[in-house]
This record gives sequence, structure tokens and C-alpha cells, in this order.
Amino acid sequence: MAGEVLVPQADFPVDELTVVILNEGPARSTMARDEVQRLLNEHLAYTLGLVQSGQLLAAGALIDPDPAGRVTGLGFSRLSPQELAAVQAEDPGMKAGLECFRVVRYLFPKGALAFPVEHAKIKQLSQRLYLEVFGRGRLEVADEIMAAECVSHGPGSPPAIGTDAIKRQATLLRGAIPDLQATLNFQLADSDRVASHWTGSGTHTGRMLLPGGPVEPTGNPVAFDELRVDRYAEGRIVESWFIPDRMTLWTQLGLVPAAGR
Repeated sequence: MAGEVLVPQADFPVDELTVVILNEGPARSTMARDEVQRLLNEHLAYTLGLVQSGQLLAAGALIDPDPAGRVTGLGFSRLSPQELAAVQAEDPGMKAGLECFRVVRYLFPKGALAFPVEHAKIKQLSQRLYLEVFGRGRLEVADEIMAAECVSHGPGSPPAIGTDAIKRQATLLRGAIPDLQATLNFQLADSDRVASHWTGSGTHTGRMLLPGGPVEPTGNPVAFDELRVDRYAEGRIVESWFIPDRMTLWTQLGLVPAAGR
């Protein structure tokens, strides 16, 4: 069809980014030098705030050696084009006409593009699940990190929706092990997922309620591991897979004979 624009059809998983392209605005040439500098500083502070909040994954200024160059910066985001356009429209430099912008969508093969700042942020969020929810009993942190409709997959049980399941688990463990400490052993991040290996340790001085019945305090020191993979979207966990080392914990509680006995 005449005039039809053809685009490649990827038959492999892709990551989608929104790119904002900044140009000199129409008001720049009529502004006093000091006013331009003031607005540039406000524009920079606003942009850094977007990066720190995770709305922009990376941003930078372009220094074009061509005197005719009008492109002043680029930014990358996982916000939709409409969302990013609304955020950019609030930039002090845009409002004053110092800068103008347009947004475009870019598709990359999944896993081919990564932003270290983004990975560092989602690794830190996963870490808070162990150190704060389990280690400190701050159950409300789960609602800050996990989406309301987050799906959690555990061995031997149907998927759980929401944050109630992880809160119940933390409450159960902290009731039975009041001095529970959570230690993060290592993390790996790839694309939109974080894999974590953490250890819980403490002393069994409280009653533990298990599906087979309550377990009275033993006074035993306990330590158990968990492997977990969290998938993120829009800065929150939307799906998780976890494998807890229940056999080790049950052995330390005397529910399962130790190997070799």
C-alpha cells in the first residue's frame, strides 16, 4: 500500500524503551545569558531527580561540535511515551521554552541492554524484603516493594496473589525465632529479574505453627537458606519464585532425623 511504513517484526523477546530527545527551545536565543544558565541548572536538577526516582534510567547532555547542532540531550526510560512526555512537560526548562523535546520508542533484543543503575535499584529492593520484612519485622515494606497483584510461586503450593503470604511467613518465623537475622549471601540481576540467596538464623524460643501442628520451643540455634527470583515491572515486584530450605530447618527443630542417624 502506497505510503505504508513497514517496520521489522521481531520473532524474539524484546525490551522496550522510551527515548527522550532534547533540542534547543525557541526562547533560548532571546534570553539573557544569566537566565539561560539559571534555567539550565534547574533543568539539570529536575533531570537528576527523575534518574534518582527511577523514571529515567540514564540521561546526559550532548556536546555537538557542529555549531548548527541543536540536539542538547538524551534520556532513556521504561515509562510509556505518554507518561514520559507528561513528565518532561513539567521540566522548568521546557516550561520556559529553553528546551523542547520529542519521545520515540526503541525495541532491543531482550537481555541485550542493561542499565547498571537500574539493576542496582532492583537488587536493593529485593534485599529489603529479607533484611527488613524478615530481619526486622517491618511488614509494611512488602507493600512498598511488591505490586498489589504480585504472584508468588513456592514449591508444593498454588501461586499466592498479593503480599499477605510473605507477611504471614515473616510473622510465623519471627514468632518462633524472635532474634531472627537475615543475611544476604549474593545477588545476580539480569534484564527485569533479580536472583538472591539469603540465610535466616536465630534461636527457636517461640511456638511455631506448621501445617502438621504446633512445634514448641526447642531453644535450638537454627539457620536456613532460601533461593528467590523476583521479576520487576515499573519499579515493583510483579512475580516471584522461591525455594526455601525447609528440610534443614525441620531437622534443626527435631522434626526430621539428621542424616546418618
